[in-house]
Amino acid sequence: MQLLKFISAAVTAGVAYIDCDGCVLKKFPVPKQLQGGPYALLWWKRNLEPTPVVKRRLPLLYFLHFMGVKLVLWTNREWGHSEITLKALGKHIRVFSLLRFRGGIKILDRLDGPVMDDDSAYLACGAGCGLLVKSI
Repeated sequence: MQLLKFISAAVTAGVAYIDCDGCVLKKFPVPKQLQGGPYALLWWKRNLEPTPVVKRRLPLLYFLHFMGVKLVLWTNREWGHSEITLKALGKHIRVFSLLRFRGGIKILDRLDGPVMDDDSAYLACGAGCGLLVKSI
């Protein structure tokens, strides 16, 4: 039911904001000894490499694109990670109309369309019914 509400909100708004890590791309793992510690994010930023596309999400993205919805890749990644992000997305980058690298501040955004994210905190940034997906 939530999926249908998200699709309807996206079609109505004409735009949807799609998270990157854990949503469209598999999360880049941080070593266990750093997880939850103060250096985890720093390590992640310095060592980030392309991760696989979450293929089971692609049909939804292509369907929305076919329906005329402008898809925006909306990520907390910094612009300096754009090359890695483009490499990871490969040919699927074409489904996105815009890339928004928010550098850790996407929680401050107030968007004009619904959000698909793996973190429920970001759903409130969007307009309409967002879609919470399982983190990968």
